Amino acid sequence: MMHSLFHLFSLYGDILEITVKRNVKMKGQAFVVFSNIDSASKAMHDLQGYTFFDKKLNIQFSRNVSDIGLKSRGEFDKFTAKKRFQK
Repeated sequence: MMHSLFHLFSLYGDILEITVKRNVKMKGQAFVVFSNIDSASKAMHDLQGYTFFDKKLNIQFSRNVSDIGLKSRGEFDKFTAKKRFQK
């Protein structure tokens, strides 16, 4: 699954991370982190409703910046990690 997601989304730009959820509550969900917002916007626009493994993609922007996103911007530290984990 992760390999297929990488090939599909990497057409739109550099991918920093892909996380695929497998637990019951989040089954079928994945998080794709792009290196820039323009690539993410283009992928979201072009792939919204695209059929992937017999299901239509429902793509949304995250409400929070991922840890790897914070790290790439130099804004991640141990305090931030602890605070985010406690939420």
